[in-house]
Amino acid sequence: GRNKTIAEEERNVFWMDYGLGEDEVDCNLLSPRDYEKFVFPYDRIEAETYLKCYYHSCGNLTPVLGLIGTLPNLYKVEISPWTDLKTAVQKLPAHVILEKTILPNRDTFESSPADVKKSVTDIASAACGRLLEIKCDAIMDGNLNQILRWLDIVRQCC
Repeated sequence: GRNKTIAEEERNVFWMDYGLGEDEVDCNLLSPRDYEKFVFPYDRIEAETYLKCYYHSCGNLTPVLGLIGTLPNLYKVEISPWTDLKTAVQKLPAHVILEKTILPNRDTFESSPADVKKSVTDIASAACGRLLEIKCDAIMDGNLNQILRWLDIVRQCC
């Protein structure tokens, strides 16, 4: 192989698992046409700088998943509670990890074990065998026993 420059080595270390934090991209606020015209060109440029590009948005990405799926170096996309998982399965390339985010309070603290099991099973079924991560984040406080209960149920289902 060829010799790597220091800049290339730094890129490998610092940008391996990084990407686009696009919380302003929410198709309930920004039209798909405006995303394509005003945001996507810059997303594409930025994605080219990463070896592996993670696309984060807590908003509804459903109408723009097809465009997001064309970003270079894309390897993971957050599927928020407001983004349709079935559409993500159809629109995103098969190698892309689907990071399905749930609502932490409703789906952990306020759900019965049976409801948690059904939710996780439904998510796994909708993912149709795709690479999947189920993420329960933004827990600022809460009963540790309930969090551990949720983790145990998820492990049993997967």
